[in-house]
Amino acid sequence: MVTLLASFDQGDFVACAMVAILAVLLVVRYGWGHRVINRMFLMMTSWLGRPGTSRESIRARRLSEWAQGRGWAFDYCPDEFPEKREFWAFQGGIPSYTKYLATGDFAGRPVQAFDYCYTVTEMRGKCGVGNAPRELSAVIIEAPFPLGRLLIRRENRRDKMKELVGVEDINFESAEFSQKFFVAADDKKWAYAVLNQAAMEFLLAHDQGAAIEFSGHKALACFSTPMSVREFDVTVELLTGLLDRIPDYVVQQQADLINRTGI
Repeated sequence: MVTLLASFDQGDFVACAMVAILAVLLVVRYGWGHRVINRMFLMMTSWLGRPGTSRESIRARRLSEWAQGRGWAFDYCPDEFPEKREFWAFQGGIPSYTKYLATGDFAGRPVQAFDYCYTVTEMRGKCGVGNAPRELSAVIIEAPFPLGRLLIRRENRRDKMKELVGVEDINFESAEFSQKFFVAADDKKWAYAVLNQAAMEFLLAHDQGAAIEFSGHKALACFSTPMSVREFDVTVELLTGLLDRIPDYVVQQQADLINRTGI
């Protein structure tokens, strides 16, 4: 909610104040929880969605139109969904709420696209520490077969320190790919099967900076900042392209795993 208020223009603050007062009264009188209050604020941004009112309302309208253009459903403030607990991307900070959830189908696979808001504690010079709101955007695509745990993201300086404490960065025959991406997996064989030559070439050619994760039956790609509509399109196609490049024999092995274990 802090992020929403920070993005409103001056003309919107009277409405914001009225809704804030109403929210406090509802909490005190009826004990309403944060999810209901968050939904009220996001519904308010939709109501304020006339041209030029605020960055937040404009974003809400654009994402809603994008989802509708694809024939997808759109929810301004969805209920909590368990997928967030499956991925490393959502483990940092203090969870807050999900907003602007688009759900639909692409290339025969269920898709979720959304913004995720959370809070981090950061150092503020001589003043000590304080809480700061953060937002990221993510796309989740569901596969019809189980996906082993896998993380693919751009390499950074901290990864060299992680190697010293036992966090392994899996290396590949492609020196260019190994230098550009940090890869971690529960099973190296799974990582090598997924990141075959065709998949590595595809990621090198289409890298936009997204972090990619596999967990359960789902593949996730996320950015540390909110995506534009075009970036959502590119990210959906990125995940789809990566899943399409998993070899048929690997897909069959994973399908057989369902038959044996019921996963």
